[in-house]
Amino acid sequence: MNDAPDHRQTSAGIAQRGSLLLVLTLISCGGYWWLNRLSHFYRPEVEADQQPTLTVIALLAGLFAVHWIALWIVLRLPSGRNLCLGILLSSAIFRAIVVPSTPILEIDYHRYIWDGAVLAEGVSPYRYAPEVVIDAAKPQLDVNDEVLASLVKLSRSSDSLDASLRTIHYEDHTSPYPLVSQVVFAAAALVTPDNSSALLRVTIMKAFLTAFDLATLLLVMALLKSCGRHLGWSLCYGWCPLILKEIANGGHLDSIAIFFCTAAVWALVAQWRFKNESSANSENEQTIVSAILLALAVGAKLYPIVLAPLFAAVWLRRFSWERLFIGIAICGTFSIAFLSPQIASKLDASVESKDGISAFLRRWEMNDLLFMVVRENLMPQAMIAPEKTPWFSFIPDSWSNEILDQYWLIKLGNAGNPRPKENGPLSFELARLVTGLVTLTIACVLAWRAARPNGERENVVRAAFLSIAWFWLLFPAQNPWYWCWAIPLLPFARYRAWHATAALALLYYLRFWFETHYAESRVAQTPYNGEYFFYFVVPWFEFGPLLIALYISWSVSRQKNL
Repeated sequence: MNDAPDHRQTSAGIAQRGSLLLVLTLISCGGYWWLNRLSHFYRPEVEADQQPTLTVIALLAGLFAVHWIALWIVLRLPSGRNLCLGILLSSAIFRAIVVPSTPILEIDYHRYIWDGAVLAEGVSPYRYAPEVVIDAAKPQLDVNDEVLASLVKLSRSSDSLDASLRTIHYEDHTSPYPLVSQVVFAAAALVTPDNSSALLRVTIMKAFLTAFDLATLLLVMALLKSCGRHLGWSLCYGWCPLILKEIANGGHLDSIAIFFCTAAVWALVAQWRFKNESSANSENEQTIVSAILLALAVGAKLYPIVLAPLFAAVWLRRFSWERLFIGIAICGTFSIAFLSPQIASKLDASVESKDGISAFLRRWEMNDLLFMVVRENLMPQAMIAPEKTPWFSFIPDSWSNEILDQYWLIKLGNAGNPRPKENGPLSFELARLVTGLVTLTIACVLAWRAARPNGERENVVRAAFLSIAWFWLLFPAQNPWYWCWAIPLLPFARYRAWHATAALALLYYLRFWFETHYAESRVAQTPYNGEYFFYFVVPWFEFGPLLIALYISWSVSRQKNL
């Protein structure tokens, strides 16, 4: 699609498109108002089988259709300040409608609320798992630990806060969220009155997270302007229904890392842009700024580390070894500083609770396809019941056992030790190694190509998008809110198939419908109940069309270049 403005546009044509865009804005407002109303069915007192999950998915799919039509229109309007203001204002209105809603099929925010209250009290959220505080709050127990006693008192200070504490998922683990996000949680806790209702607490938390979301939209506009792209592409982020669902409604903390990650990419592009116009001192300052922003992103959530090869390649190939050393030193130092509370807690022998981030990295798998195919084919299936056996397991068990045996033998310190009987953890670990190496290779190749001294700024942003996108596609937990990591950079994607990813990701929410309506019975003619049907079948419909479309787009593009 051509980004160049069409100077032949007539005033009447522009007015007609503007009117149509206004109609689409009003339709979207109605859709998000309806989403708000539907969210009432997801309050704790409503039974799962009464929740209108299929209606919610259909509504969001309709909002995606409106979103894509609106994008087609705005790219045919003059790119300028008025267009940006219109996109920003409409995006803010949508969020204002959704923020007060009840989170739909989400509970992560309970951990944010409790962590924020704990940190606001001056206590590390990495020391005591929620389960420890719940147990200590039992009337018959006498707590001698003063810090733990203060957390018990905190939980008793508010019924809604205590309810959040007791609803936290994986309550036997400490918080997995890094320090930068914890600071935001604490800020929200500090402005939340003690007597707040549960809905008010989560609304305040979501308001903070949505503020980062809207700030990201401004960064997307700045990034587009820096690269000379049509500013209407910012609608990709501002109007994206998945962003509205996962942040304004679901209240996911990812908006914090997304903001700092997008800011870091923008700073890197700005540094590239002004290289020939700045002195050595200003270049050092720009390197420091981009390095600190990347460290803040890592300190909010770990995923931006996948951009480290890109930043390093640009600092080296576009600038100098000096810039590379400065950037690595600054980014590394600040990243370690932001992650140090978690690291220190993990190394502290007095902390008896399970480490949250380690558990997530070592075993969490959900809604994945590529990783699942690798892992399930590495794991012998002979002892697994047919109703739990993946239909796509094609490697013989003899091969899988041999691969796991060899991997176990080459692991440091395992020579002569028998391989564990449980194959799940080992196959997961090996699959993480395989997909991790593939992800690193992709990131490094993209980085080296994009950082050519005579290359375009847009290539750097596209490389950042592809690094995050393939990281997500190869990750064992492909939650839809994780795809939000890539959406600010989506306007720079070469293939339009990527634009369908956010809509396809909504199929994740079928998980809850299948688990509720097919808890014991088989789905269709498959051997699977709802849980295993979702794990082994639905991801093929969620990610399969995307991978096929990307392959076709790549093949067509390759043929044209021959």
